[in-house]
Amino acid sequence: MQGLALHRYGLLGQTHRCSAPFVWKAGVPPGILNARGLKKRTSAQAAPADSVVEETVCVGTSPYEFGFKAEQGLREGMEDEVVVAWDSAGGYLYAGCYDGHGGPAAASWLKTELHAAVHAALQQHGHTTEALTAAFTGADAALLQHLEELGGEQLAQAGSTATVAVVSPNRVMVANVGDSQAFLMRKGVPVPLITPHRVYGSGPEVEGEVKRIKATGGWVYDGRVCNILAVSRAFGDWEFKGKGLVQLLEAGIQRGYWPAAFAAKQSFLSDPVVVTPATSDTHLTKEDEFLVVSTDGLWDVMPPRDAMQWARKELLKGARPTQVAESLVDLALKRHTSDNTSVVVIDLQGPAYWAAKGGKSAGKGLFGGWWGR
Repeated sequence: MQGLALHRYGLLGQTHRCSAPFVWKAGVPPGILNARGLKKRTSAQAAPADSVVEETVCVGTSPYEFGFKAEQGLREGMEDEVVVAWDSAGGYLYAGCYDGHGGPAAASWLKTELHAAVHAALQQHGHTTEALTAAFTGADAALLQHLEELGGEQLAQAGSTATVAVVSPNRVMVANVGDSQAFLMRKGVPVPLITPHRVYGSGPEVEGEVKRIKATGGWVYDGRVCNILAVSRAFGDWEFKGKGLVQLLEAGIQRGYWPAAFAAKQSFLSDPVVVTPATSDTHLTKEDEFLVVSTDGLWDVMPPRDAMQWARKELLKGARPTQVAESLVDLALKRHTSDNTSVVVIDLQGPAYWAAKGGKSAGKGLFGGWWGR
């Protein structure tokens, strides 16, 4: 793989050249450069400096302007990770939001490895949702091996959701495991691009996941998989997959989740937690304005329609993608979200479009968008 380049704050980044096969050893960096945000304190009352991540990334070979912000919020630790990168070899923009649980180990691994897996799979299988599924499957196997090498609690409990958007001219493909979400604004109407995976609440998606889990020999109690996990599909979570299932039953006894007699009656036919993603492949038109990818820290406290309309209002006022992402995170905090919150905003149109729509001067933007030139 060659030519994967990032341009940060309008400055040309290095071009990394490497060989990244589809199957690789866990923990070995694939040599792909990713956009990691700068950390800073936003106020005297803000969370610690290492809890805030925000960046505007200007990509010279991409017509998109995009930005993101990630913040710790009320949680004791920061387990969210964000990667946004222009893949010059593949000709697409990669955006990934990873929401870790059971510690940061899984999300941190995905931050450095998943883009490489997606790139390799797209090269091997073509630009299809099947390629994204193959990338998720291969990456999870490598992550589980990595966690096994780490051992201890990181092995047993570390996991992560992942929402990945691959945006190319006229098309966006999305793959998701867990409860982060991605939305496209089309003609002023938010369009969901994936289905979240959870076992609490109601609806056909929840019912389908509960049915799938029970068919494996697992169970759902109080909106959690086997009393423990709030998401039904995820990377990592060694205890819920393969040989880790034996340890899950034993650990449940030790932690007081269930008695030994209950554990003795359980028999898993397959993994209750899987990494098979929900995927979508959407044709983009001139009526598509922007994308938002976010972890559940936003969606838990703000309905998607409200969040997307807020973002559109900010863009019409002349805000740039990073400013919009920051405003959405701030709204989530004001609404007392209890989770880490990460938001990625990708402008499909460009400043001139929003200036015309909002009746303001376009200014000297670097980008025109696919449609806004």
